[in-house]
Amino acid sequence: MTGGAGIEAGEYEVLLRAGAFYRHGGLIVDGPAFQETIAFRFTIADANEHFHLPFKISPWGMSVWRGR
Repeated sequence: MTGGAGIEAGEYEVLLRAGAFYRHGGLIVDGPAFQETIAFRFTIADANEHFHLPFKISPWGMSVWRGR
Protein backbone atom coordinates (compact mmCIF):
# COMPACT_ATOMS: atom_id res chain seq x y z
CA MET A 1 0.00 0.00 0.00
CA THR A 2 1.32 3.44 -0.86
CA GLY A 3 1.24 6.40 1.51
CA GLY A 4 -1.14 8.35 -0.73
CA ALA A 5 -3.70 5.62 -1.35
CA GLY A 6 -7.11 7.17 -1.87
CA ILE A 7 -5.76 10.71 -2.32
CA GLU A 8 -6.77 12.55 -5.46
CA ALA A 9 -5.70 15.88 -6.93
CA GLY A 10 -7.65 18.73 -5.37
CA GLU A 11 -7.93 21.17 -2.51
CA TYR A 12 -7.82 19.93 1.09
CA GLU A 13 -8.15 21.38 4.58
CA VAL A 14 -6.82 19.96 7.84
CA LEU A 15 -8.13 21.43 11.10
CA LEU A 16 -5.67 21.20 13.98
CA ARG A 17 -7.56 21.46 17.30
CA ALA A 18 -4.59 22.96 19.13
CA GLY A 19 -6.50 24.29 22.14
CA ALA A 20 -8.13 20.92 22.85
CA PHE A 21 -4.75 19.20 22.37
CA TYR A 22 -3.10 21.38 25.01
CA ARG A 23 -6.01 21.09 27.45
CA HIS A 24 -6.02 17.30 27.05
CA GLY A 25 -2.27 17.26 27.76
CA GLY A 26 -2.77 19.13 31.03
CA LEU A 27 -1.42 22.50 29.90
CA ILE A 28 -3.32 25.24 31.68
CA VAL A 29 -5.13 27.38 29.13
CA ASP A 30 -7.14 30.32 30.48
CA GLY A 31 -10.04 30.77 28.09
CA PRO A 32 -9.50 30.04 24.42
CA ALA A 33 -5.96 29.21 23.38
CA PHE A 34 -4.06 31.76 21.28
CA GLN A 35 -4.58 29.36 18.36
CA GLU A 36 -7.66 27.35 19.32
CA THR A 37 -8.16 25.85 15.85
CA ILE A 38 -5.60 26.10 13.06
CA ALA A 39 -6.84 25.68 9.49
CA PHE A 40 -4.18 24.30 7.15
CA ARG A 41 -5.32 24.51 3.51
CA PHE A 42 -3.30 23.01 0.68
CA THR A 43 -3.62 21.76 -2.88
CA ILE A 44 -2.39 18.51 -4.37
CA ALA A 45 -1.78 18.93 -8.08
CA ASP A 46 -0.34 15.47 -8.78
CA ALA A 47 -1.49 12.66 -6.49
CA ASN A 48 1.36 10.47 -7.78
CA GLU A 49 4.00 12.69 -6.14
CA HIS A 50 5.35 11.88 -2.70
CA PHE A 51 4.14 14.31 -0.06
CA HIS A 52 3.55 14.55 3.67
CA LEU A 53 2.31 17.32 5.94
CA PRO A 54 4.87 18.14 8.62
CA PHE A 55 3.85 20.80 11.09
CA LYS A 56 5.08 22.09 14.43
CA ILE A 57 2.85 23.79 16.99
CA SER A 58 3.44 25.45 20.32
CA PRO A 59 1.05 27.40 22.56
CA TRP A 60 2.35 30.58 20.87
CA GLY A 61 2.62 29.74 17.18
CA MET A 62 2.93 27.18 14.43
CA SER A 63 4.99 26.30 11.41
CA VAL A 64 4.03 24.15 8.43
CA TRP A 65 5.81 23.21 5.24
CA ARG A 66 5.62 20.71 2.43
CA GLY A 67 7.72 17.65 3.09
CA ARG A 68 9.26 15.55 0.35
